[in-house]
Amino acid sequence: MRQNQRSSQAVAPLRAAPLALRLVEAWEAERAQRGRAKRGLRVELKICVSDRGDSPARSQAALRLIERWCLKDYRPRRLQADGSFIELTLPPTGGSIDQAAQALLERIRSVGNDRDCEVDAVIRHRDTSRVWS
Repeated sequence: MRQNQRSSQAVAPLRAAPLALRLVEAWEAERAQRGRAKRGLRVELKICVSDRGDSPARSQAALRLIERWCLKDYRPRRLQADGSFIELTLPPTGGSIDQAAQALLERIRSVGNDRDCEVDAVIRHRDTSRVWS
């Protein structure tokens, strides 16, 4: 009788080990997902600014203002030296990512229009190929 009790006690931890392992893996996956949500979503911004006249200096000035006023909160990182391709982080907000992307695009176009420039901007998520324009 004692031998049966000992063997059943020895088997119980072995049965619980896979369950505990699954719980730890699920907890770690959830923690990683929360960390990604706190950091925000990394996206790429392709932007083309052209002057409505023939002044390239005006379009460069408009691009600098867009970077300074619109993109500063998104941790921009230029992927091309001319500033036409920029990596951004869309921060987590109370709204959806779609709303955040559209609001950013509207602000970019507004600054371009204020400087009498035409702005074509597209935001793309590299991993999912989602596009906002």
